[in-house]
Amino acid sequence: MAREEEELDLVVIGAGLGRTGTNSLKIALELLYKKPCYHLKEIYLHQHSHIAKWIELDKKLKESPDKIDKALCHKIFKGYIAAIDHPACAYYKELLELYPKSKVVLTVRDPEIWLAGCRSTILPRDIDKPRTWSFQFLRKCIGLSQFHELFLINCRRVFVNKWTFLMIHLCLMFCRMESKCYSICSIRSFIKI
Repeated sequence: MAREEEELDLVVIGAGLGRTGTNSLKIALELLYKKPCYHLKEIYLHQHSHIAKWIELDKKLKESPDKIDKALCHKIFKGYIAAIDHPACAYYKELLELYPKSKVVLTVRDPEIWLAGCRSTILPRDIDKPRTWSFQFLRKCIGLSQFHELFLINCRRVFVNKWTFLMIHLCLMFCRMESKCYSICSIRSFIKI
């Protein structure tokens, strides 16, 4: 079987969150490798069936945290040379175990600008706040229930489950960037989770 017909391994895994330049990175990687790059856009433009696969992958990882489902990952990433943005960035450590030769790229952005950009586009102010009946109805009508579930899984995986790590990381980051320390309370109110 020719290499082109074989399953490709991921060459690049993105560890950066959405809204940190991942779309620009996607375009650059596709130009560089001349193969498609897996990005959140792929899911909502072309791969709607992948939403259920990501939810299944997360469920399996909760049952067995030390082992990522190799077959399921190969189904998700079939034909892609790289995986960046959500939901892949929330699983970069597990993906690196599966694709150990991959390079990891961390895209970053000023935290205040990042949060403002997320809140104006993809991130609600309170991810667990109950939505109005009209929002729930519309979401079900246009088939966004699973997409929203995947979004919440990623938010919780990145932010809530690793709260202590995030707090320490943000404290260190702010100290370096601003040359002053912020209290845990001010960081918690900054993130508003």
